[in-house]
Amino acid sequence: MFGFTRAAERGAKCDLYVLSNKDKSKSKVGITCKGTPSRRAIDYSREHPEHGPWEPVWSKRTRCAAKAERLAHTSLAKERVTTKTGAKEIFAVKPAKAVKVAKRHERRECGCWLLPSF
Repeated sequence: MFGFTRAAERGAKCDLYVLSNKDKSKSKVGITCKGTPSRRAIDYSREHPEHGPWEPVWSKRTRCAAKAERLAHTSLAKERVTTKTGAKEIFAVKPAKAVKVAKRHERRECGCWLLPSF
């Protein structure tokens, strides 16, 4: 487990983000407490060149990033892509779907659900 994951678990403000590969066929949901989603995209492009260059699509700074990321990974598990390096965060979904799932879990975990008006 990385240090930023432990920080996120303790409630530190971290970025929950979605990256997409260049042809928009794969997405990655992740968190970072140190650095930026853009920096993670550069790192991910270097770590996983077989999936092409990565670019940030969406991010939000929040205290519930770790829980939201874990739930998003669970929701997208059926679309998980196997990588040479064993990464488990890459999914064969369009970025729009990954963003929708990440936003839904971020709202749920942070208690930001809007109540319906009657």
